[in-house]
Amino acid sequence: MKEMLEADSEQRMEEYLGLRWYEQPQEEERVDSRNGCYERDDATPRRIIRFRVRRTRFRSFVPRMLRAFDRRAPEVGELIRQAFLRGIPTRAVGRVVAMVTGEAISAQTVSRLTRVLDKQVRAFQEAPLEDD
Repeated sequence: MKEMLEADSEQRMEEYLGLRWYEQPQEEERVDSRNGCYERDDATPRRIIRFRVRRTRFRSFVPRMLRAFDRRAPEVGELIRQAFLRGIPTRAVGRVVAMVTGEAISAQTVSRLTRVLDKQVRAFQEAPLEDD
């Protein structure tokens, strides 16, 4: 998975620049140039994957499979919500998720991810009941 994500990032950068590794531009005017990479972690349901994201002076190239600012798979977010719904305390949810994925999650992260549930509970509580 790591190699696939890194290859996709490299390919996106090559398409943007129109140059492969060590190729020189034909024109004198260069729009952008390579600027190395940075490491990023992404939590999957099984473990954390650390991979390199290629970048130029003006852009970075996150693989197409991932969204730019998401650091965990949607399944991991659902695991956090389900653990909370099962009655596990907010602080303990982080330890439970860390046992499964290897990612340490703070109580604040759990609270932020479960705010969606607060809206759903409020809508359920305020729904009109018809008595037949």
